Amino acid sequence: MDDGTRIRDLELTVRSQNCLCAYGILTVGDLLKRSRLELKATPNLGRKSLIEIEDLLRGAGLALKPDMPSKREPPKSLRWNDEMREALRRDRETMTLRQCGTKYGITPERVRQIMAGTARRMRCSGATWEESLAACSFRD
Repeated sequence: MDDGTRIRDLELTVRSQNCLCAYGILTVGDLLKRSRLELKATPNLGRKSLIEIEDLLRGAGLALKPDMPSKREPPKSLRWNDEMREALRRDRETMTLRQCGTKYGITPERVRQIMAGTARRMRCSGATWEESLAACSFRD
């Protein structure tokens, strides 16, 4: 099997072949340009068909293009740990949501969500309602 092999010539189920062809994937080369996530988004191409395709490619020593990390998920170094939450809480005492968002490179709504999560955690840890509310003081 090489890049020019047609999808119709592969030993795939009719459903898998039809889904790939309807999506514009006509050769193995077209298929190798796609990632698993891209194929998952193909209408009517389910989990079993995807496994079938990957097994066929693996048998020929080929593989789909690697999935790219989600653009929405921040790198681990930028995830909000307790230290960063505390810094944000201190800033919220003197800054607006918009100012905090600008400083940390996030939206004002995300600042509000982080602060609400901090207050929720404090309530779960046994803090009083007043302490939780103080940690989440909203000032626009």
